[in-house]
Amino acid sequence: MKKHIILLTALVISAGLTACGGASEIFEVPQEIQEQHEQAEQPQETPTEETTIKTTEAETSETVPDADNSNAPSIVLAHGSLDEYSKEITLNAGTSEEATYIGYFIPAGTYTVTNIGKYMDQVTVYADGIQKNDAGWEEPITDGVPRPIVLDVDQSGEITIGENQYVKLGENSLLKFVAK
Repeated sequence: MKKHIILLTALVISAGLTACGGASEIFEVPQEIQEQHEQAEQPQETPTEETTIKTTEAETSETVPDADNSNAPSIVLAHGSLDEYSKEITLNAGTSEEATYIGYFIPAGTYTVTNIGKYMDQVTVYADGIQKNDAGWEEPITDGVPRPIVLDVDQSGEITIGENQYVKLGENSLLKFVAK
């Protein structure tokens, strides 16, 4: 919004100087700003029913057959979705440090996990339960779980999830797990 106001102000001043026959050469709108203004004036594509459906599907977890291996179903997890795999977990309830997040308890096993979202992501596994740290605050149990893996967009990695372990998704996460 701020860029548009600055751009409009620059264009009004430039147009005013030109209209007055004045020093239009003194104030010239940079080419980059003119191009941004032209792009902003072009009509924006309005969402169609199809794009709305795609967005809605991305916001929920689902089990779908995998195109690469028809025998191995895949599980798609999206940050914030509540479904058959999810459970809300609250740490430090009733304190100033209370935090609630969703744990995704997918079946134990080894998975190829692919980041199908728009942003780099981290896959973090915790054991079911809560432990207290040295300062007395509750935190997820990290003993006996695999190290987190970081995935760039469209990148895959391998992770093993044990019994009574869950995946914690980051904000904007969209991950696909394919059982090996």
